[in-house]
Amino acid sequence: MARRIVIGDIHGCFFTLKALMEQKVKPAPEDQIFFVGDLIDRGPRTKDVLDYIIFLSSQEYQIFPLRGNHEDMCLKALKNESHLQTWYANGAKETLRSFGVPEYLIYDAKALKFIPDNYIQFMIQLPYYYDLGDFLVVHAGINFENDDIFEDLNAMLWSRKIEYKSKKIGNRTIIHGHTPMPFVSIRQDIKKQGNKNLNIDAGCVYKDLPGYGILTAIDLDKKDLLFQENID
Repeated sequence: MARRIVIGDIHGCFFTLKALMEQKVKPAPEDQIFFVGDLIDRGPRTKDVLDYIIFLSSQEYQIFPLRGNHEDMCLKALKNESHLQTWYANGAKETLRSFGVPEYLIYDAKALKFIPDNYIQFMIQLPYYYDLGDFLVVHAGINFENDDIFEDLNAMLWSRKIEYKSKKIGNRTIIHGHTPMPFVSIRQDIKKQGNKNLNIDAGCVYKDLPGYGILTAIDLDKKDLLFQENID
């Protein structure tokens, strides 16, 4: 039976992602694999993460990545250098190093030229959400104060608070990442009956922080939680 799997924030942790996919998720061609965004930054292997997801997409797998706030910061910096400092403050250095930028150029705008166009185009085409009918997969959250909850793209990238309103979202369950929380709390929330707002970001990149440092994947239909501790 086809599965719908959603994977949390990866943040450049390639070996962890590969282990999760190949040892725990073990996707079949009929499965749909969603990523909540923040594929890049902070961790050491952003390029490898992007290469892996692009490769899977080119094969027989059904791969659906989202735009996170980190992809958005990167794209804004690439478009306008005035956004560079914001991106630098949020993990750009690790991303640039993964593309082979030498240390003496890390803080130079010339470093941006090391990111090939195919990676930029990949990030540009990333959508802000996936509406699955019974689930809404988004990076951060939804602005329920808007008449049109799909209009506020900034909330989808940055929101930290979700005041769930079932009528506005057609009783869908929201699956998101963005705000790291302890793995044990994620597991408890998934088990709660009727919980319609599920955060699956266990702070994979924060492996030195007790309770975090785990990359998660949730089977939407079975509510099974798969996970891999950070090995990057």
